[in-house]
Amino acid sequence: MKDFDRKAVGDLLEDPDTTATALLVIVLGSYGDAVFGDEEQGIPPMDPLELWQNLKDDYHAQTCEENENRLNAIMLALSSDAFYDSEEAFTAIASSLEDGDLGDTVTGEMEPLTVPEILWAIYEVELNRDDKQDFSPAIVALIDQTMTTEAADMEGSMDGNPMSYWENFLSDKRSQLMQELRILGVDEKMISSLMMHDLTPAMDDQGNYTPEGI
Repeated sequence: MKDFDRKAVGDLLEDPDTTATALLVIVLGSYGDAVFGDEEQGIPPMDPLELWQNLKDDYHAQTCEENENRLNAIMLALSSDAFYDSEEAFTAIASSLEDGDLGDTVTGEMEPLTVPEILWAIYEVELNRDDKQDFSPAIVALIDQTMTTEAADMEGSMDGNPMSYWENFLSDKRSQLMQELRILGVDEKMISSLMMHDLTPAMDDQGNYTPEGI
């Protein structure tokens, strides 16, 4: 187990705004890749209830519901291609990663995604995966429709430049993530490399937000 500052980890587990990447660093540093299991060896992933209990026992903190949702979402996105293949999974994962909300309504339907939710989900998933997959046509169409609708809704408002708004959102979220990684003792060289490497999603070669840039 990595020698984390236990009080700092406990605070992050209880903070409903902690990013999924920081939570993943905590889990992998505490329990290793065993949390994902090993399909080839017939070893199942760690049971979520066992994971929450282990975190509670080790860090004397109760992982809040939002962070449970984020961890479940990022682990699903890393252990399968559902984020790229299934519109339903993409929507649930994107909703959970940004605000910790599963996005489902009382009727069982999923709430429409926002562009910030989509961009942050793509950023975090791409950051933590070793590969990059193509999105299914249905997901590309969903992203296109969401971006077009949200940009049109912002016209004439104080936030009339959607690209600037989305870029500022990503910048703020990424700054939050880097601060969380510092709290967890991640090497400053690693953090610097992450800050220097352009991982902004959904950009084409001209720097415009577009599904074609994904």
